[in-house]
Amino acid sequence: MAIALDEGFTDDHVVVRVDGDVVLDDEHVRTRTQTGHARLLERRTAAANCRVDVVLPDRGLRTTLRTSPAQAPNVRVSVYGDRLVASASDTPLFFA
Repeated sequence: MAIALDEGFTDDHVVVRVDGDVVLDDEHVRTRTQTGHARLLERRTAAANCRVDVVLPDRGLRTTLRTSPAQAPNVRVSVYGDRLVASASDTPLFFA
């Protein structure tokens, strides 16, 4: 499974958990304006379904997504104003 932190991150503290396991806890996540991309995480999982939790504790934002890594292995997470949005698909991740 690949998790891409994309648009809207501005030197944010970000915590990402997959099925309760912390896969990222970084205090300085920032979107690169040239690519619209901040960070890419990869996580191997044998689970048929998993839960991805993303939290920006300093902004009070959080989102949870349930996905099937076999059917939708690519997760994108972005910040839009005061919302944290996550989606999963089988479309390959691409960054300019």
